[in-house]
Order: sequence, then C-alpha cells, then structure tokens
Amino acid sequence: MPLFRDNIDADGTRVVIWEVSEDQSFFNEGLLLSHLENEFVLSLNKKRQLEWMASRFLMQKVMDIDIQAQLRKDKFGKPYLLQENVHISISHSHKYSALALSPKIIGIDIQLELDKITRIAHKFISDKEAIYIALDKQTEYMHTIWGAKESMYKAYGRKSVEFKLDMELDPFVFNKEGFTFTGRLKKEKSFHYDLKAEKFENYHFVIAKERP
Repeated sequence: MPLFRDNIDADGTRVVIWEVSEDQSFFNEGLLLSHLENEFVLSLNKKRQLEWMASRFLMQKVMDIDIQAQLRKDKFGKPYLLQENVHISISHSHKYSALALSPKIIGIDIQLELDKITRIAHKFISDKEAIYIALDKQTEYMHTIWGAKESMYKAYGRKSVEFKLDMELDPFVFNKEGFTFTGRLKKEKSFHYDLKAEKFENYHFVIAKERP
C-alpha cells in the first residue's frame, strides 16, 4: 500500500491516504480478524471486501494500538476508539483508502469522480445550493457537495438524515487545489462543521470537523 499522503493539521488532526495496489490475499495474510469480523467480510461483495480489509490494514499500520481490542462501533454503526480524546473516520473509493484521526469529531469522504452523479444530484442538492453551482464545473461542484454532506453525516454518526432537507452548505467556489467552507446539519439541534475539500487525480476528498 504505497503512502499517498500523511498530514497533521495545526489542531492535531492526522489524515493518511494510501493507494491500494495489493490483492485480497495480501490482506488475508496481513490481518488478524476475529470470527465475527471474518463473517462480516464474507457477507460483503468482492469489491467491498477489499475496501474494508484495506481500511483495516491502514488503521493497523498507522495506529500504534491493538485495533481489534480498541476499535468498536456504536449502536448506529459509527466506529470509535476506546481510548479517549481521539475520533476516527474512514473512507475508501476504488484504489484509495483514507483515515482521519482527530481530537475533534470528524468525518471524511473520498470518491472517484463519475459523470453519473448529475443524474442523482436532485436527491441531495437543495435549490439554494444549486444556485451557486458553476455550469462549466457541474460535476466538480456536485461531488464536492456530496462529499461534504457525506463527511458531515459520518461526523454526526446517527441514522435518519436527509441530505437535501437536513443539511445545508454555505456557498463556495470550487478550486481543485483545495478550499474551505462551512455547513450545518439540523436534527434535534444544529451541528456546525468546518469543511475542507480538494481534488487530486480524478478523486474528490472532503473533511468535516464539528465545531464545539
């Protein structure tokens, strides 16, 4: 798994992105999984099996802890660590696997750019958000909006969220070199997020950090 990026922000957030170049046999040999984890992996299709195992291997490599002993999922399926003051988020798309560790509640999303997003954009983009989408960069804006809402959803960590109705993003100007903006998720109360997005190769990457 060649290292693509390993950055630490001023607030202590660490983001690691690996290029997954190995096949599943490599991860079968390199991972020690519990019986329940093995059953879960076998329930997935082949593509999802490789993505899940690559993400677990990345955690094992990056974090100097016993992943099997420390990693848990809450009742909503959100992963968390037993050690205090460290929040975790995971994402994978095709050949990349990404991991974020932060003292802040965090969510990440990485996705390969695909033209088909234009066909489903109406399901997650509000009329207000559609206004500031540049017509000559529709695909880029749509992926950024999806990534922002997916990362906010991961940070929130609960179910029953309507991306179009329960989330809103402030206007931004797409810049493939990277940019920041803000967003909100409104459920039992309002949750505010600082968002950072960028595009590399043909992938979009977004991080959401919950404000205190």
